[in-house]
Amino acid sequence: MSASDRASFPMIEVEFGGGVKVAHPPSSYLRNDSAFNCDSTTQYTISISRGGPDGSGTIFGDTFMSGYTVIHDRRPPQRIGFAPLGAKRACP
Repeated sequence: MSASDRASFPMIEVEFGGGVKVAHPPSSYLRNDSAFNCDSTTQYTISISRGGPDGSGTIFGDTFMSGYTVIHDRRPPQRIGFAPLGAKRACP
């Protein structure tokens, strides 16, 4: 695929509860590493698949989280936070 071919794929936005949206750009979900194909210079694989036979869900894995610092808060009410890599943040 050429750069213009890859650029023609859509930006995917995942909307979580409360209206929070996280962008999933083609540069994250189009993979060309050797784990996915033999010629990693021209061949790409879409790294999104459905989760389960009934399509009831999916797992947000490394391709979705790449480009973000992801914080998993496992204490109730169990939240997850996404900050773009390199984003400045305030420390308490």
